[in-house]
Amino acid sequence: MNKPKDADDPIVGLSRSSIERLYSYYLLAIYAKQQGSSHISSKRLAENLLIGDTQVRKDMAAINLVGQPKRGYAIDETIRALREAMGLNQVHHAVLCGVGNLGRALLEYSRFSEFGFKMVGAFDVREEIIGTDISATRILHIDHLEQVVEIFAVEIGILTVNVWAAQDICDRMVKSGVKAIWNFAPIHLKTPDNVLVRNEDFAGSLTVISHYLRGQNRAMARDLEPPE
Repeated sequence: MNKPKDADDPIVGLSRSSIERLYSYYLLAIYAKQQGSSHISSKRLAENLLIGDTQVRKDMAAINLVGQPKRGYAIDETIRALREAMGLNQVHHAVLCGVGNLGRALLEYSRFSEFGFKMVGAFDVREEIIGTDISATRILHIDHLEQVVEIFAVEIGILTVNVWAAQDICDRMVKSGVKAIWNFAPIHLKTPDNVLVRNEDFAGSLTVISHYLRGQNRAMARDLEPPE
């Protein structure tokens, strides 16, 4: 095991921030196509993301896209190249462990297929939900995790379990061959260097927002205080 890591590490030559920009370009290209445009310029992409157009051209060049002078990037070619670069044109099998309120909401999320995710199983330990289906995904006992991962060559594991169970289930996923883990448990998981971990810290984010608003409210209260 090595030090905990998140998805900030470069992925196939592209950093996390680059991939996030590529996805923004993709959404803008889709919108431009819906509006009837055949091309989209680096200037237009840059203005929407509040970045320099040099950064846009650098990102596009990294995925072998070159724009036409005074016209920009051909929409259809741009969409195709962006989908390929982000892996959206592939199918990646995924499993979810922990079918509580959050797990159920994720199973019911209808856009997974747009990102190349195919849910092939969900796991829990509560007898009352084992054997039921949520959005066509069968809920199985956690004892079947390794078998499903092997049969379906699962690459992605989603963790929505309690904090004290997260590392153990993570270890089981990794040992079975899972390559990427989307972690919603408030714990930094220890994984080998070849396994990607993306942490979603809801509690931490809410704490940051609460702290920020507390500071804003205090500043507002000071501004409203009558002068001495």
